[in-house]
Amino acid sequence: MITYQEIQLKNALKIVLVPLNYSHSVIVSVFIRAGSRYEDQKTTGLGHLLEHVLFRAPEKELNKIAGHLEASIFQEYTYYQFSIMPEYIQQGISILSNILQNHVFKKQIIKAEKSIIQEEILSYQNKKNQDINLDELTNSLLWPKTNLSLRVLGEKQQIKKFNKKDLQQYWQNFYVPNNMVLCVVGSFNPDKCSRLIKKAFNSWKRGEITKTDKVKLKQTKPRYSFVQNTSSQIEARLAWPVFSYNDPRYETLSLLNTILDIRVKKHICSEQGLVYNIYSDFTTFSDTGFLNIDFNVNPAKLIKILKKIIKLIKKKITKQELVQAKMINKRDLIFDLDNPKVLAVMFGRDKLLNCFKEPEQALKEIEKIDIANVQKLVQEILIYKKLNLIIIGSYKKEGKENILKIIQAY
Repeated sequence: MITYQEIQLKNALKIVLVPLNYSHSVIVSVFIRAGSRYEDQKTTGLGHLLEHVLFRAPEKELNKIAGHLEASIFQEYTYYQFSIMPEYIQQGISILSNILQNHVFKKQIIKAEKSIIQEEILSYQNKKNQDINLDELTNSLLWPKTNLSLRVLGEKQQIKKFNKKDLQQYWQNFYVPNNMVLCVVGSFNPDKCSRLIKKAFNSWKRGEITKTDKVKLKQTKPRYSFVQNTSSQIEARLAWPVFSYNDPRYETLSLLNTILDIRVKKHICSEQGLVYNIYSDFTTFSDTGFLNIDFNVNPAKLIKILKKIIKLIKKKITKQELVQAKMINKRDLIFDLDNPKVLAVMFGRDKLLNCFKEPEQALKEIEKIDIANVQKLVQEILIYKKLNLIIIGSYKKEGKENILKIIQAY
């Protein structure tokens, strides 16, 4: 389906080249195995600060020849990405090489980015400085006192303490060739591009790869997180722990997610108009993950929606639902193959995390799944003792008690 070339330099830098005949531009990305779960209480947020500082430096250079500059950090990886016209690919690779190998840390930029991050953190907190970010609250609820519960953004007080030396140390520890994947997608000559990359990165010395502890989930009863926040709506999430992205049941989980998404959208949004939007989604890591149903709603409707969600979860999977979910998942996968940005993630991130799957293989796995497979997963995952409920908004004591009664009747 997609032709690509994979190269590994002597320093173990992985390079993935994905030429696309229909494309008129090139996306250059680098994915690094560095994220919040590789940090601890003293270094939490350091990777986030480094991500800000590194991509700030070459802005002027890149803006002259590139567009769609992006950088972001997650629990298990960080990425930097930009789009470029084919004729500027040499300059683009040269700039990226300087960012990764020869960066000069300037105190003025560090100071400015620390201030920006302070504001970013505030945007996800209420007036009492409590988290109102669903993902952060989910991680804390499911995996308390583990590396997965650390904030990706970091803590305000800790961010203030970081200095140039801290950033340099983190950069030297994680930003090494054998800890990253460089991916190029779009309109380019693979042989020429390969030569340019080798010239820019061959002399880069490899380093030690930092490992992280795996989390062990021991949940025997429902968990709750209620956070007061001044808002006209309640923001809610029901979440259940699942497994790694390398688990053989991954495609089954994806189908279950699609079925749940169709159900809640149809019965709660489209047919009854109780919410503007409601959806099912899932997130997976190298050792665990979670499936979630999210929605925002008028507080007066919250109880009614929770009852309906629980009812929909208990409903058995039908053949028609499975057929529809398979069609949607296969369609979306095929559509993704025409999207250069998605391909950059598929080849870059997934190769880095060792979870890459050939599209043809994924399509075959989807087709083999039957109702029994999905129903078994429902019985393993969507159960009372594994439920995690997060409520953010304005609620009263009796409202909280009524919510807990609904969950106990699950």
